[in-house]
Amino acid sequence: MEKLKIAAVIPALNESKTIGKIISDTKKYVNLVIVVDDGSWDKTKEIAKREGALVLSHSLTTGAGGAMWAGICASKLYSPDIVVTLDADGQHFPEDIPKVIEPILQDKADCVIGYRFSSMKQVKLTFYKRLLNAIATKVASWLSGTKLHDSETGFRAYNKIALSVLNFSSMDYGWATDSLITLAKKKVRFCEVPIRTVWGIPAREGQKSRGIIYGIKVLFRFLWRNV
Repeated sequence: MEKLKIAAVIPALNESKTIGKIISDTKKYVNLVIVVDDGSWDKTKEIAKREGALVLSHSLTTGAGGAMWAGICASKLYSPDIVVTLDADGQHFPEDIPKVIEPILQDKADCVIGYRFSSMKQVKLTFYKRLLNAIATKVASWLSGTKLHDSETGFRAYNKIALSVLNFSSMDYGWATDSLITLAKKKVRFCEVPIRTVWGIPAREGQKSRGIIYGIKVLFRFLWRNV
């Protein structure tokens, strides 16, 4: 792992309570941490800089997809061998980074997806969130021709092959599924590995909870672009 250049991309919106520890823990496994401050008005940017991350700041909130894409584009400037993406809210455990990148190191995959539902007993989601995630994953499996279990997860790893063709048009939460379809069309190899997840994290200040209507709109936009 020491011979490889590994970058981590962490989009963040008003995550001052958690971003410091996420960066500190992530730095143990990567060479560069890029935080995309997506228009926060708390201390997210200041804390991220203090912890040694490279910080990109948006004056206005672009959305989860917009922030993720900005971070991925920035990471390419450093010619990394692997780029890892994870959330800033504490949902993901940076300690699982070695597990997520292992299939790439073994040349078994170009894109590794952190599978959050390996233990259903730990999943504490509302019915509509379960339903939307299940539908999105079924659609992604259908359009990609790949059996997937969690197309909405943001904890992933990409090698140079995947990064060279990665693209997505969704600037909202549809980016996660959208990007997998793009990679599948380019014949990128996928695999999933189980990761630990903290469920039920409340929305931070300035972040709206995604309701059922919002989820349906995202899903329909995604289908419109890909079918």
